[in-house]
Amino acid sequence: MSNKVSTLPSNRKLIVKSNYLVNAEYNLSPIEMKIIYLMAMQVKKGDEDFKTYRMRIRDFQEIVGVDSDALYVRMEEIVQRLMKRIVRVRHENGDLDQFPFLARASHKNKKGIIELKFAPDLKPHLLDLKERFTSFYDYNVLSLKSTHSMRIYELMKQYEKIGYRTEKVDRLKQILGIEKKYRSYNYFKKRVIEQAQKDLTNQCDIAFDFQEIKEGRKVDRIKFTIKKQKKIEFFNDHHWNINQDLQALLKQMVSMGISESDAASFVKEYSKADLQTRIKYAKEKFDNGKIRDLGAYLKTLIVEEIEVVSQDEKLVSEQAMKKALEEEEIKERLKKEARLIEAYNQEYDVYRESVINRLVDEATESDWKEFVNYAKRVSYIKGRLFKEGVLDRNNKDTHFWFRVYISDEKLPHRDSDFLAWVSREKGYFLQQTKEGSFKIAGKQNSLF
Repeated sequence: MSNKVSTLPSNRKLIVKSNYLVNAEYNLSPIEMKIIYLMAMQVKKGDEDFKTYRMRIRDFQEIVGVDSDALYVRMEEIVQRLMKRIVRVRHENGDLDQFPFLARASHKNKKGIIELKFAPDLKPHLLDLKERFTSFYDYNVLSLKSTHSMRIYELMKQYEKIGYRTEKVDRLKQILGIEKKYRSYNYFKKRVIEQAQKDLTNQCDIAFDFQEIKEGRKVDRIKFTIKKQKKIEFFNDHHWNINQDLQALLKQMVSMGISESDAASFVKEYSKADLQTRIKYAKEKFDNGKIRDLGAYLKTLIVEEIEVVSQDEKLVSEQAMKKALEEEEIKERLKKEARLIEAYNQEYDVYRESVINRLVDEATESDWKEFVNYAKRVSYIKGRLFKEGVLDRNNKDTHFWFRVYISDEKLPHRDSDFLAWVSREKGYFLQQTKEGSFKIAGKQNSLF
């Protein structure tokens, strides 16, 4: 358990990054992120160039909470992986810069020391920053176990004074370097956004709430509301004691073939949720006969940070995707129906107009006499159609109103006749909705 206090730790150190670097696109492992943070902490105000930054592996273990000697063995592999990582910085004019984090690395194995130097392209993003930068204290990020939580903390910290930040989901995934992962939004929300929300609330000087903004049915953007924390939770020696849950997790990994030293390192370096997901995934593969060496496979999943989805999560994701596809198919079918009904409406209007023309042409004197009686009773047309009490048949208004009269008297109601016409001529059964529109209810001699 961590200790909550209302004051900052006395040994706090400031990390300062340009806003371009805060918003850059990359995805490091948690331990790689912490190496970068520990290097950035050694950059001094006024430095004109990067120095070679040294870290004792023993000190690094204490700072990031890894108390296993396995880190000595793994550090060379971790640094080698970090040397290959690329950061992508996008500028306001659309330009894109791509470069590595590190220019060089040296591992002095016998002394238990690593020496690292930032790549020169990082100079404008870490050295002598006077504007457009974000700063935060080290304890806020070094106690976090999730890379995504660290990155989201930085993104929130950049907008702390404004109080909110709105980001498109696709852009947020791009920044976090996970465009091809978490294709299901609900899975992304659960594993990234909600996990970061929980982590920041429990361990950082700021927290956030979020609101989903949709475009149609899809969540397009997320609005984060940033809030300061009255109390700050930071790591110390007690923070890293392994609780009973993690002890059980450690024993489970050992029983699957992971060495005790590696298992101890993993429970310190990775979040409980990530480890549980990978354990479950590895077991599923082993039980299905897909792999032979369960321990080696599990270690690869953890060390290489391979994105995995358990069968249960995959099923939920597939069901959600299936539902979305079904809804999209229904939506598309309704659009096609609407276009078809509109075409039928236009065709029916032409048909009805031809019927009215025929009735007008075939109208008898008896029809005209009945229309005269009708027109005399309707005050708003009486004064327009008669001259000295006699119906003016040469008047255009007379012909218009006679057509209306013949249509009302000789033909069924327009909507009911349209339904009958579509059934008779097109073979579809239509229903009229409460809003007055039409929808297809079925088709003759087939299942619709």
